[in-house]
Amino acid sequence: MSRLVVLKISAGNFEQGFPVTLQIGEESTDAIGQLIYLPFAERNGKFPANPDLQMLYQQWQASYRQIGTVLRLNAPKQQKTNISVTQDCQQAAEAFLAAFNQWLRSEEMRSIREKWLEQLQLQDQIRIILQTEDDVLQHFPWHQWELIERYPHAELALSAPSFERIARPLALDQPTPGKVKVLAILGNSEGINVQADRALLEQLPDTEICFLVEPDRQTLNEWLWHHGWDILFFAGHSSSDTAQGAGEIQLNSTDRLTVPQLKYALKNSVQQGLQLAIFNSCDGLGLARDLAELHIPQVVVMREPIPDPVAQNFLRHFLTDFAQGNSFYLAVRSARETLQGLEDQFPCATWLPMICQNPTACPPTWQHLTGRSAATPLLESEPASPAVQPNFSPREFWQRSLQPRVGAMVRAGLVSLCVAAGVMGLRSIGQLQSAELFAFDQFLRLRPVEPLDSRLLIVTIDDAERQQYGADLPELGRISLSDRYLGELLQNLTAAQPRLIGVDLYRDYPVNGRENDLVNQFRQNNQIIGVCKARFAEGDSIAPPPDMPIDRVGFSDFVHDADGVLRRHLLSMTPELIDPGIPCTPPYAFSLQLASRYLEAEQVGSNLSLNAPLQSGNPAIRLLQPASGGYWNADTLGAQILLNYRMGELAPKVSLTQVLSGQVNPEAIKDRIVLIGVTASETDDFWQTPIDPQMPGVLVQAHMVSQLLSAVQEGRSLLWVWSEEIEWLWIAAWAIGGGIIAISIKSPLRLAGAIVGVGGILVILCWGTMLQAGWIPLIPAGMAFVVSSGTVAVWQRSTRALMREHLR
Repeated sequence: MSRLVVLKISAGNFEQGFPVTLQIGEESTDAIGQLIYLPFAERNGKFPANPDLQMLYQQWQASYRQIGTVLRLNAPKQQKTNISVTQDCQQAAEAFLAAFNQWLRSEEMRSIREKWLEQLQLQDQIRIILQTEDDVLQHFPWHQWELIERYPHAELALSAPSFERIARPLALDQPTPGKVKVLAILGNSEGINVQADRALLEQLPDTEICFLVEPDRQTLNEWLWHHGWDILFFAGHSSSDTAQGAGEIQLNSTDRLTVPQLKYALKNSVQQGLQLAIFNSCDGLGLARDLAELHIPQVVVMREPIPDPVAQNFLRHFLTDFAQGNSFYLAVRSARETLQGLEDQFPCATWLPMICQNPTACPPTWQHLTGRSAATPLLESEPASPAVQPNFSPREFWQRSLQPRVGAMVRAGLVSLCVAAGVMGLRSIGQLQSAELFAFDQFLRLRPVEPLDSRLLIVTIDDAERQQYGADLPELGRISLSDRYLGELLQNLTAAQPRLIGVDLYRDYPVNGRENDLVNQFRQNNQIIGVCKARFAEGDSIAPPPDMPIDRVGFSDFVHDADGVLRRHLLSMTPELIDPGIPCTPPYAFSLQLASRYLEAEQVGSNLSLNAPLQSGNPAIRLLQPASGGYWNADTLGAQILLNYRMGELAPKVSLTQVLSGQVNPEAIKDRIVLIGVTASETDDFWQTPIDPQMPGVLVQAHMVSQLLSAVQEGRSLLWVWSEEIEWLWIAAWAIGGGIIAISIKSPLRLAGAIVGVGGILVILCWGTMLQAGWIPLIPAGMAFVVSSGTVAVWQRSTRALMREHLR
């Protein structure tokens, strides 16, 4: 995995310390090789005050420069190596390194160190960019930091705090396809052997090299201005003015040249594709600072004066590794570490080579340089034409085109999964319940009207009939039909041969002694089914009719959701779990008693059980959230299913008066389930349902009976829902889809249109499923899709903005 670590050291000094910020991110390249940096961790710390550290480095620097050897510095003067001075240099280096690493392990740096170790793995490919304006800090051998040395695939580069991306031209002048173009400047070679550098360059494969040997300023300017180069190389004498921070090179024995004196020629070279500048010469930090202002992508310099053998050994190993395909950073590290074999003669040789990096640029590879030379680069907005398609190897095609996109999709997928997890978390604690139930109700109401259920007949008792035929029972706190009229009603209905008569009236008191016919009907007429009531959160339990066998009684209790809307069909329960002392003890619902007996007569079922009416349907035992409140909970409620209301008029209705006066055709009663119930407005037996805000209880019972009969006899599906696992996958899929759309569509306007369009598809899918009696999560999936697409889009824009800000 490729990581980019940025250490930003703010303004400070060794007397007060230096504020520092660590930023860790992933890096990749887009289809045209532009660097994509996505930071994911940041910590602030501070290098503490330590005036002795600067003094120790200056002591080492002074002892190092006293070593007598051939240096690629100013006009060389031959000296004899002094062994005691060499030993002094080594001792000074050890003293500095001990203080340096102790400074880096200070308590103020603990948070940065811990975050570094937490986020970076030993196998990671790591580029480390140190940004600071302090000249002393730039000279420090940061690669000696034990935190960097423990990572075998890490290397550090310096960067100026101010930089910018250089726009690439549409096409480059490449007269020799497949060659790396190198401009090699061999400057003043008095006292040093630059011909060894030339020999090393000439061994490079796939190169076109132009050697300028001790050129004058005008010649160098002409070659820089009128030709496009991949690599600029200099070997010779150079130095940096430590007071002014400026660097200069010696072109020949008389001409000295600073970078600003080549400003326009070098800027033109960068515009034409210059990728790398190598100054295999002494004291190159001043040169690097000047070159950074011209935004040259990569520069390799020596931070101190360098002996001639060290310079040649570094160049040989670096060029060999780089040309063989190793990454630029690791080729520099490998070449630097090989210099350790020379440190018995040249102390601290491994401290000298360093990279200076423009953070906006992607480090080149040798294959990239040769491939780019043979192809015409394209701007991001230009489509690739087959005639100019780069001839990339599979590895380069992966690195340039597929890897950045796959990486972006993986990151978007992770963000989307986090969004999905958040949505599912909100759903699990009921925060989305109201919205989901609202959507459920809307879709239920929009279904087409169904024909009347001819198996049912509803006898209604309105306000006037209740006053005329009712019995006022103030001691019981309710009104019911008088024994006389209830007996007449049952006689008239029985004479017409109904299949079953469901009396949805509470009668927990005995029949008047004068009404023996009603007592006989209750006791002997197996067609009559009565009701009782278990206890709700409020109110008392109501006992079954005393004169009716308990096996012909069902409970009439309903279970509504937290918003008071009735969406459930309670089929069975265990009354003793509610309250061992309640008088209503039947285990089955009134509606299930009626449906099961009807189906038994039709030879569909043979006993009173849940299996008979449900065997052809899928009992969705779970709604969106369990019912809550009062004495009711999931343990005491037994089996329940979603109530699949029948749209439109459910069944024929007749009034109590019509039945008592003989106005109802017996054929309208024969072989039907007759339900008797109160529809009077002054009662409290009204329920809020998805299709009617005030539905009488007897009509709700009719819907429940009809649902069970239709499921078995007609194959009308019960409402079904997915398992929780499938719903999680559904929500996660929509979240990931939103993330993919967000990374695929850059325009905010087009993205908004895509979100609306795909959201419409989601609604249609859920609506179509509801037509097939299924309910799949709309609100969670829609929320996951919208939030994921918005989050990924904002994340991408903010990441680009942060990167641009960081790159400034």
